[in-house]
Amino acid sequence: MDQRVSAPRPPGSDVVLSVNTGSSSLKLAVIAIGDGEERTVARAAVEGIGTDRARSWVRVGDERTEDDATCTTHAAALDHALALLADCDVPEVDHLSVVGHRLVHGGPDHVAPMLADEAAVASLRKVVPFAPLHLPAAIDAIEAMRARHPSLPQVVCFDTAFHASMPEVARRLPIPERFAEAGIRRYGFHGLSYEYVMSVLGEHRPSRIVIAHLGNGASLVAVSEGRSIDTTMGLTPTGGVIMGTRTGDLDPGVLLHLEREHHLSTAEVQRLVDRESGLLAIGGASDMVTLLERSETDPRARLAVAMFGYSVRKAIGALAAALGGLDLLVFTGGIGEHAAAVRVEACRGLDGLGIAFDHAANARGEGLISTPGSHCAVRVIATDEDVVIARHAHRLCRKG
Repeated sequence: MDQRVSAPRPPGSDVVLSVNTGSSSLKLAVIAIGDGEERTVARAAVEGIGTDRARSWVRVGDERTEDDATCTTHAAALDHALALLADCDVPEVDHLSVVGHRLVHGGPDHVAPMLADEAAVASLRKVVPFAPLHLPAAIDAIEAMRARHPSLPQVVCFDTAFHASMPEVARRLPIPERFAEAGIRRYGFHGLSYEYVMSVLGEHRPSRIVIAHLGNGASLVAVSEGRSIDTTMGLTPTGGVIMGTRTGDLDPGVLLHLEREHHLSTAEVQRLVDRESGLLAIGGASDMVTLLERSETDPRARLAVAMFGYSVRKAIGALAAALGGLDLLVFTGGIGEHAAAVRVEACRGLDGLGIAFDHAANARGEGLISTPGSHCAVRVIATDEDVVIARHAHRLCRKG
């Protein structure tokens, strides 16, 4: 018989299950929050869902264990990940207050976190065409949690919501108005990550900030007086800077040429721009760790690293122009936080923006990597989207 007992939660505190669904992955975080506490108790994930390479892992404290997984759906992956947490003696899983979900896209109407009741889920299904690779999996996870715990409140948080403040000059795409009226515009993504970084910077942050969230998916945002005014991604997470397997910005004529001359179907084009391009196409690998290891001897890998840094560097310059100058540049995300060589490439030649780069501090992995006399500070901040999800879920749960 299970003898696990968890201490009673103090008034005003909650245990939040943060759920982050990707197109072929599902990640969970159990977070205790409230009354001044924000503590990540455990994390678990299933990756490669629906493939023969599916793997799962769970981390409690400093201990991490990995194993194979046979999950063909996100609902099955959710059950598997929850079972992993239970097997690792995480009693908080049996005392959840609320579940928070990250949704990649909110479409034109969803610009703030909301409770995921039946009406909300029905409205989310209408948004699926904006992110067909991600939203169905997220909705499946919501339904799976509802089936498992019918009375447990759920909250959805949108990666696009942070950019709802963008002005029309940045949001509008240069296409006929009838398409703009149908919601085809620039939305921007990685909003939960940007929100976390802004919370770390606090109220006394400078007025003109560029944040570079660099990972397998990568984007940058221009923040003026605390509000997003422009960003590199557009209608979908495919645009912007070069990414692990995504093209980033691409001349539309390239796609038309591929369809016309190489007879690619819509599905083949989608796979090309989302799964077969970016760093993978240039350097033969999609992860920056591998490319950096190979770059000394492999010219393809060296080119991939250089092109990625160049792409980010151009974006920093463009967003600084939108801001009318730059007071602070922040690197975050897996690459932004850990790849010192990429930060060097991204900042190369940006002294005209007032950046005096501290190469020694950067190599040591310090949080401040600009010199004391730099007019524009450069910082490295570890992001935590799960904590942002937990904050919104806790607030709405207590409010509702």
